[in-house]
Amino acid sequence: MKDLKRFATEDFPLHPSALRILIDCPWRLVMLYLDTPDGESGPAADTGSAVHAAACALHQGKEVAESLAVMSAKLSEYPRADLVDAASLFLKYASDPRNRGAEVLLNEQPISFQVAAAPEDPTGEPLIFVGRVDQVRRTDRLRVFDIKSSKRDPMELLHESLFQMAAYCVGASVLLKERVDPGALIMVRKYKATDHANAPVFWHFPWTFHDCEQILDVVRHRVAEVRRGVLYHNPKEDMCRWCHQRTPDVCFPKLQEELKLRDIKKN
Repeated sequence: MKDLKRFATEDFPLHPSALRILIDCPWRLVMLYLDTPDGESGPAADTGSAVHAAACALHQGKEVAESLAVMSAKLSEYPRADLVDAASLFLKYASDPRNRGAEVLLNEQPISFQVAAAPEDPTGEPLIFVGRVDQVRRTDRLRVFDIKSSKRDPMELLHESLFQMAAYCVGASVLLKERVDPGALIMVRKYKATDHANAPVFWHFPWTFHDCEQILDVVRHRVAEVRRGVLYHNPKEDMCRWCHQRTPDVCFPKLQEELKLRDIKKN
């Protein structure tokens, strides 16, 4: 039986992409901790991964055609991707001089770092974060940029990426030993057929590295609640739809059963 006190430790490190789930619906992330999901992604996510693979190859010095070949060669990593759509998005990305001429220091780079536990955390164990930052570019300063192939409203994604971007900035700063600020989401579906420079593609974050501590402090307190067994579920339709348990009528009883067994074992 997994112990909630090991949540957000080396046994179950926090991924930047999952931090929004932790804030919105702790139960959903706890379910992923207590029960191993199937790990299957959907066509949209796989298509985005294909675009990332091609962009990564481009910034490693390969030509556009070579980058597309790399994307196709890695299909087993994103089997449900629409490669035609992914190629179209990548070609628009590669045609933008802001991307082709970018000085990219980190490119699909693994990161890891620790954050001290909140004062009320019963374990005192530091929070372990692991992830993979999309890009760190040198502009006026070092900044994180993240390619998004989503069709959703960019402003919504900008807000939803708050915790993810803060974790990326801290992880990249630890790795590079230099301050890394938030940059922008690169919304590749916003490219126009012509005039890339004026297309609404780059959606910039309105805060700096100095805000990361306050942003991640929310995560520290949420983890402390989980480790104390103080959990709740936010029954939003979109959260339930994408949870691997699908609906509250499934995950509520399952989580309650897991917690009851944990308490019995503890006593």
